[in-house]
Amino acid sequence: MGLFGCMRKKSAEEKFWDWFSDHSQKISAVEDLSDTRLQKLLDPLSKHLHDYCEGLVFEIGYDKETKTFELVVSADGNKALFPAVERLVYAAPPVGQWKITAFRQPKGRNYTLQYNGYHFDSDKVFFIPINDADNSLPIDIEVVYPDYEEENRNTFLGGTFLLLDALLGEKSTELDLAYINVSKQPDAVGNCKSYSLSELKSYIDSRKKPVD
Repeated sequence: MGLFGCMRKKSAEEKFWDWFSDHSQKISAVEDLSDTRLQKLLDPLSKHLHDYCEGLVFEIGYDKETKTFELVVSADGNKALFPAVERLVYAAPPVGQWKITAFRQPKGRNYTLQYNGYHFDSDKVFFIPINDADNSLPIDIEVVYPDYEEENRNTFLGGTFLLLDALLGEKSTELDLAYINVSKQPDAVGNCKSYSLSELKSYIDSRKKPVD
């Protein structure tokens, strides 16, 4: 067999990382992520990521203390794309001062955000497990708000999913929650088996522990 017959065709993952390795230094040279110059560098990154798998998105982070950049590859909540994310990140080579991460990660037990003019606070929002008795995963939850308005349902849904992503991370939100609804908080929410959203990760983790 000749020399060319021994050459292995590069995988789609390898092609992406070859490109990223060549261009990552240009991105990391711009330490201020709000710098307008950065967008011109990120547009090609988005294109190459979509060339690898349409629907994948990314986030760029920078730790000033360690001077380390992070590339987060996300399926944007689409479970069908999870294997593509995992294949790509698993194939990542060492890239300078970059950390490569699969999926948006949890940001902590407590989280607040502003969305479409509403304030969402994980300590003050409650969820009610719908299928609590069987102690299995995934679970169905009703997320209840004291100021819920049906006419603004899409805002409450959008804010809820942003909270869940921040509290659980992208993968857990999709795999550990089967059904999510939003509604008006009952007057006697304390009489229901309810928990604050800040407790949701611990609640899910408790279901993952093997039963003695």
